[in-house]
Amino acid sequence: MTKVAEAFIDSRKVDGEEAAEELIKRALRKEDFDSPDFAFLFGSKNFRLKSFVKKVGERIDNLGAEMVGCTTAGEISRRGATNKCASLILIESDEIDFTVGSSEEVYEDPEESARKALEEIKDKRSDTVRADKFLMVLSAAGRPKNKPTEFGVLKGITKNLEEDIPIVGGSAGDELKAKRTYQFHNRNISTNAVVLVEVSSDLPFEIGLGHGMDKKIASGVVNEAEKEDLLINKIKGQKAADFYAKSIGAEVSDISDIEVNKMIKPFVKAYRYIKLRYNNESLLKMNKLFDYSVNNPLATNLSKDDVRIISPLDITEDKSIHSGSEVNEAEVINVVEGDKEEIVLAGKRIFESVKQENEPLFGIVADSVIRNHIFTRNELEKEIGEMRQSLSAPVIGFYGYGQIGPVGSSYSTFNNQSIAGFVIYRNEF
Repeated sequence: MTKVAEAFIDSRKVDGEEAAEELIKRALRKEDFDSPDFAFLFGSKNFRLKSFVKKVGERIDNLGAEMVGCTTAGEISRRGATNKCASLILIESDEIDFTVGSSEEVYEDPEESARKALEEIKDKRSDTVRADKFLMVLSAAGRPKNKPTEFGVLKGITKNLEEDIPIVGGSAGDELKAKRTYQFHNRNISTNAVVLVEVSSDLPFEIGLGHGMDKKIASGVVNEAEKEDLLINKIKGQKAADFYAKSIGAEVSDISDIEVNKMIKPFVKAYRYIKLRYNNESLLKMNKLFDYSVNNPLATNLSKDDVRIISPLDITEDKSIHSGSEVNEAEVINVVEGDKEEIVLAGKRIFESVKQENEPLFGIVADSVIRNHIFTRNELEKEIGEMRQSLSAPVIGFYGYGQIGPVGSSYSTFNNQSIAGFVIYRNEF
């Protein structure tokens, strides 16, 4: 039997240890637990984070359970899409096993960090044989030396994973500051870790990833790329930045500061920074490319119908493009866009392949903070509302900077601007 309870709290009304106590109290009020096994916690940095997470972890530990989670750039809960709040799911089950592995120094070597976390899971794994399993990823966000950490983590997992199982999850958020994210495991809080959860289940589950950005407005073969540095140098015989700018009807000077005189460039950036802070806007917009990549990201082909979003992250001085993951020479690259309604419904549709006679128990979702910049507030609420209504079960999650999951029938990949997640069902298929 499996019991699940969802709880929510707003940091603007209560904070720190008091918030932690209230959050646990709300979860316990909703279900008559005998001995909870596991918890997922997603919370804003707006809390007194260290005291809040430590206290939640302590209370979860006292219940005999284990907890994982991360900070957010927005939360997903029964309240819809929120910010400066926290969401918790508490689970008791004799049908599901959760085995956690975590490792520090993900920024220094994401592949090695993922390998160590997998080794910990292997050492802790129970002898119970369940029907099926998958792996959930919670990672620090960022791109030291212009390399997205999440892509390295996924690469490390796939290199060292002993079984061909689905992988789903994403990287943490930090209130749109794009500066420092936090990962939780029990009472521990880190800024430089990957946390992996192997979920072994006798219950059916569904995993998916979607984005709704399927319309190709331009395509070209990559003529030159630096795979290790995640650089695309030339597309269709042109400098990558020239190809991208022309595809969206812009000039390179519109999407980058590389043509700004070096003497005045610091003043241009300082003005942009002050303007963003004054208007309380995301510092992600410090990069001129951001507003263009939100609506027209780059994507690679996964199949005839499916693409993987690898948003252009930056333009170099020689007009190369830093991408969200590796791109091979001779690979086809696309500039894409999506119908607004299709983008809004992407979260709902990643689980539509499941026949709804199976009663959902709970779900966990990782959504892209960049999608917040595509949607109006009403559209944002519709995305979460449609998904929760179709699942009719406790679903919580977080907005972060990268997502991992299978697009369509494909293997699990790293994506930008997507929504990924899993749902576990009560009944067998």
